[in-house]
Amino acid sequence: MRCPATFGEDRDFRILHANQRFLKDFGNFQGRTCYQVYKCRSEKCEVCPVEATFTTASPPSEERSSVSTEGGSVLVRTGPVYDDKGQVTAVIEMSTD
Repeated sequence: MRCPATFGEDRDFRILHANQRFLKDFGNFQGRTCYQVYKCRSEKCEVCPVEATFTTASPPSEERSSVSTEGGSVLVRTGPVYDDKGQVTAVIEMSTD
C-alpha cells in the first residue's frame, strides 16, 4: 500500500489543498473540482461521499474507481473539517489502493 492521496474540498467541490501523492497521481488541481480532477467528469458524481459528509457530518466510506495515472480501484474515506463554531466548512478525502 502506498501513502494515501489526500485532499480537501469546499462545498462547491473545489479542491482547496492536496498532498504530494495526490499531485503525483492526479496532477494540478488549482481552480478545479474533485470530479474534474479525480473522475474526469464535467458534473458532480451522482453518489458523492463528500456531499454526504457535508450533509450528515459523518465520514462515509466507499470503494470506487479512480482515474489516476495507474487506474484501478481505491477505497475512499471522507471526514468533516469543522470551524471553531462546530460548522462543517470543508471535507477531507483520503484514497488508498
